[in-house]
Amino acid sequence: MRIEIRRSVLVLLGALLLTSCAVLDEVVRSSGSGGEFSSSERVAQGLREALVVGTQRASEQVGRPGGYFDNQEIRIPLPPTLQSAAVQL
Repeated sequence: MRIEIRRSVLVLLGALLLTSCAVLDEVVRSSGSGGEFSSSERVAQGLREALVVGTQRASEQVGRPGGYFDNQEIRIPLPPTLQSAAVQL
């Protein structure tokens, strides 16, 4: 059970990180400076934007119909001891 939860959390964090990296790459390419930033403040701003966009994309994927329950990579099933009770509900 705990391994499944850890795996699910790692998958979510991995998806968020990969999405954030893709967005950050877009920010760098659109900066027109060849990837060089003039200050650490600008880098921080790009990272914040990448995290915001990555979080939005991840929540859109999980928030659509079946996005959580149909995705075995992130869905956390009930423990076997509670599955029989779920049928009663």
